[in-house]
Amino acid sequence: MRRWLLASAAGLLLLLVLVVLLISWWPAPAPTVYQGRTVTEWSALIFSGEPQLDQATAALRALGAKAVPDLVRQLRARDPLLHKQVEALVRRLPLPARRKVWPYLIRPDATWDRRAAARALGIIGAPARDAVPALVRALHHPDEGFAWEAAMALTHFGHDALPGLLQGMKDRRPAVRQSTAYALGELRPPAAEAVPALLTALHETDPGIRSTAANSLAKIGLPSVAPLLDVVMHETGPVRNDAGAVVLRFYNSWQRLAERATEAAQDTTAAARQRAVETLGEVGQADGLVLQLWTAALRDPASDVRLAALMHWEARAPQGEPLLVGLALCLNDPSPLVRAAAVRCLGSMGTEAQRGVPALKKMLHDPEAMVRTAAADALRKLSPP
Repeated sequence: MRRWLLASAAGLLLLLVLVVLLISWWPAPAPTVYQGRTVTEWSALIFSGEPQLDQATAALRALGAKAVPDLVRQLRARDPLLHKQVEALVRRLPLPARRKVWPYLIRPDATWDRRAAARALGIIGAPARDAVPALVRALHHPDEGFAWEAAMALTHFGHDALPGLLQGMKDRRPAVRQSTAYALGELRPPAAEAVPALLTALHETDPGIRSTAANSLAKIGLPSVAPLLDVVMHETGPVRNDAGAVVLRFYNSWQRLAERATEAAQDTTAAARQRAVETLGEVGQADGLVLQLWTAALRDPASDVRLAALMHWEARAPQGEPLLVGLALCLNDPSPLVRAAAVRCLGSMGTEAQRGVPALKKMLHDPEAMVRTAAADALRKLSPP
């Protein structure tokens, strides 16, 4: 019985060795060659400095979809069988013997080949769309550097990559969740559908994930504002403060607002932001964060959002230097409704708005009658008897 078991084990071991040898000997598909180099050789150059990086980038983009099969195979590259164990044994040999056998027994692992393939697919961009499933699988690879490269590559594939990145947000490893949180902020076009997952990440215990999620929400911009204001209204503590800080960071980015302003007519989230601003007072007393958010809303690309913030200011008559600055901006607003509301807010602020009297006098010459009337009323309130 014992001999039978030993014979069976030896047979299974021999079969395993034969399978491994068969796989290693199985002819691989002929590699794609461009200008004398294979796709793998071109991808290896992207970690080099200029001019090799520029040459590799140009070659990969010229190859386009033709390079994808080779790069997908490269994503799946595995380290040589028993690589670590063999290397450990070789390192124990005397130096002369080690030098002789090292080139024959030790082959480089596939770590950088895999990472180079992921980065190369990102460089190719849209023509490499068929590689998205392989890149999504790479997100969950044990090599976190490889997972990062895969996440960055996916940012070049727009909404095709979104489901896979959202799955990455559920990975058990914090490094993978942080990589995918960052990628969601870099996704082109902005991934509005990622906002709920990123809001959830604001509650993570890992500060790196929280910070990355906040940055991504700020990059997504307009679609994230209303949900973040909802967090401010209904939560307390650090999460509330972080949510408010993201909104302020977005509204304080003038360049990003300028980019969004041209999209205001097609902005499908403006109504949600308007409702959020209108109900912002539900948090109770207008504390410093709420006042800052109201001020920030005056920079929203949608005039209805700016008007909603002004209407609530007029009802509450808050005070403060930031409010005066915000109102001054609104006096030049393209919307006459916003200009008139800003004038009325100044008139309701009492002595603190005295510095705004010269600006209000200019508003007496506004082309819109409603603005001129509001300016006259405000000046009467602010002028001494």
